[in-house]
Parts: sequence; structure tokens; C-alpha cells
Amino acid sequence: MSKDKNNNNFVDQIILKAFFDNEQQKWDELRNRENEILSIVQREYSEYFSALFKAELPTYTIKQGTPLFRARCIKSTDESKLGVNISDVIESFYRVILSDEEINLLNQEKNTGPLRFSIQHLFMLKAQNMKAYSADEQERIDSLISENSIPKVYGFQEKDSRVPPQMFRKAGRLNTVSDAFLYVAFDKDTAIHEMRPSIGQRYSVAEFQLNKELVLACFTDKIYSDVKYTPLWSLIDKISEPNTDNTEVFYHITQTMAHVIKEQGYDGIVYNSALCKGKYNVLLFDESHVDFISSEITEIQDVRITYTTILPFSKDYNSPIELSLVHKRKDIDFTVHAFATITSEGIRVLKGSTIAPINDLIHSLLTNDNKKKRLECKVENNILQEDVLFESVSGAAQFVIGKNSNGKTSWKTKDGKTIKDLENNI
Repeated sequence: MSKDKNNNNFVDQIILKAFFDNEQQKWDELRNRENEILSIVQREYSEYFSALFKAELPTYTIKQGTPLFRARCIKSTDESKLGVNISDVIESFYRVILSDEEINLLNQEKNTGPLRFSIQHLFMLKAQNMKAYSADEQERIDSLISENSIPKVYGFQEKDSRVPPQMFRKAGRLNTVSDAFLYVAFDKDTAIHEMRPSIGQRYSVAEFQLNKELVLACFTDKIYSDVKYTPLWSLIDKISEPNTDNTEVFYHITQTMAHVIKEQGYDGIVYNSALCKGKYNVLLFDESHVDFISSEITEIQDVRITYTTILPFSKDYNSPIELSLVHKRKDIDFTVHAFATITSEGIRVLKGSTIAPINDLIHSLLTNDNKKKRLECKVENNILQEDVLFESVSGAAQFVIGKNSNGKTSWKTKDGKTIKDLENNI
């Protein structure tokens, strides 16, 4: 019965995959017609989305007062546009221990000779011989820290944090040059990721706050997690698809989609980030729906990625997946600590695993198959003395814990990934 159920699920997944691929193929066929007359192609885009969006779209409601973030790169020519001068702030700390006389002397002498010293060098030389700040110096430092810790405009001012004027605007994933759409994120990390940052680069991160409740068309994997199939579900990845050739025409189809959605009365779109897995971006059709709160200056310290090698194939592609399961049974004051491997045969709970003691209660909670396995396998002092093979990970979890448990989240790899995580990656 279990095998039949698994087979049915597998067939369902294949059918779902076929629907998914066919819908994405329609999208690609439309996009590949960009070499034809643009007005004709865009009309076909509009007709495609109007038909697709006939039914009410899934929505995501954002409450009034929700903070939203937008990052913008600080170029070398942008210093005068910032709320504070970074060099002046740093120099104010140097001046805590440096006298005006010392600084003036440095300014007079630094332009002579081949080796030039800055106020930073002078500060470092003087600070090296200091054991501690005086009470007056510490008070000045505390005051400077306090002054530069309160939320205010440190980065770009409000006008430079919002949608740029049309003459400076570029077409994007969901906007044409004429669209004054505002791209934001729910957190700073995602906002910065969307800028494709480099180490050492500085960014101004503006915080906005919604001044009214908004209803957005939702194109995220989260909203469709309980939906078996819908054509919209198959387009989630297409909306966030990377523009590998970096061409403007690549975004014509998503720009048309955004216009159709706007015409249907939605306040914007929420969609998966293409650069930050599990995070979402927000497009607002009207930027007046957010109030500017503050901006901060950030500097990128590191940029990390995770990746999978497609070719060449790994030599250990067929190696068993090693798992462990730790579970505290409070009702019997016992900790289960089991080990297992997943192979082509199934999941094998390994000899040496500490499993829940058997009693009348635990015995009654087991499936018939697991009751039989517990009676037949060799266990001493709650430690398994032989390997035991199971068809399902949840069956193996029930066997070692002594009650029902979701094996896809109970068993974990050495790096803490669950079986569900592994399946999602695949």
C-alpha cells in the first residue's frame, strides 16, 4: 500500500512538472519574439497576461507602518549628497586627542618631503603611547557616539533615496523608463543584495514606512505552498529569472505584466528575490504610499554564495547520505540519539543508535510494521545492536522516537540540513 501511494505521488509530480514546463515554455516563446515589431509583441504580451489574470490574483497585504528598505550605491562623486560627511565624522574622533596646534603643524609640514602624513597617521602615533582616555576625552567620545547613533539621514537625503527623475531613470525588471515605480525590500540584507555588491563598496540604505495598508499581487513561492497547480505558480521563477545577457528587451515581458497588474487595481507586486534565496522584493506603483524615515551608510565586508557543480559529475554522487536525529522525550525523560544513512534501498537506522525504550504506551503508538521491527531487532540498554532498514524516513523516525514524527524535518545532515531542505535543493 505504501509503495502504491508513493507511485501515485510520483506520477502526480511528473504531471505537475509537465504543466509547469509547458507554461514556462509559453512564456519563453513570447519572449523570444522580441525581434518582431515591438508594438505587436507587447499587444500579445498584454493579451496573454489579461487572459492569465482573469481570475483574482493571490494577494499579499502589507499593514500600515511596515518598514521597507531601499539601497543605493554611493559613488565617489556622491559625497556631497550624503546627510553627513564621513571624513568629518572620523576626523572629529581624531581631534579628541589631537590639539589644533598639532593638526596645524601637520598641515604645514605634510606637503614637504617625499613621505606625507595624514591626520590619521598622527592620531595612530599619539594613541599608541596612551594608556587610557582622560575623563574629558571619554566624555567627548561618548558625545560623538551618541550624536551619530540616533536614526537620522546619514546616507542619501529623501529625494535621492526615492525614484530618480525620469532623465536619470533606467528600465528595470518591472518598470519602463516612464514608470515611477519604487523597488523596496522587507529587510536591509535583501535590499543590499539586490545591488550586487562588491567588497569595500559603500551603500546608502534608506528606511521607509508604509502610510496606508496596501494590497499587492503576490508572486512568491510562499503563497503557493499549499496549491497543487496553477499556471501562475509556474511563472514565479520566470518573474525573478536572471537577465544573463543584460539586455533591455529581456524585461519587456515582465514590464508589460506589471502594467496589466497595475491596471487591475493592485498597489504593487511582491516577488521572489533573484539574489537572496527565501527573501522577497516589493514593487510599489505609487511611491507616495511610503514615508521616508532615515538613511544609513553601510560598507560591504564580505559577499558569499552557495553553488552546485553541474559538470563534471561528482564521483560520490551515489554515496549514502549520513543523517542523525536527536529528540527529547519529556514524557519519559529520555533523549533519543539515532544515526542513519539514505541509500537506494531506503533509510537504514544504524547500529549504535540510542532509541526510545519500549513500554505499553510506546508500543501502542507504533505502526504494526514498527511493532514487528522492535520485537525482532536486537536492542541492549536502549542501544540498537544491528542496522534496521525502512522504506520511509517518517517510519524510521517513529521507530527510534516511539511516536509519530515527520522524518523529513526530524532527520538532519551534519551541516544541519533536513531531508526537506535537500529535496527543495534538488
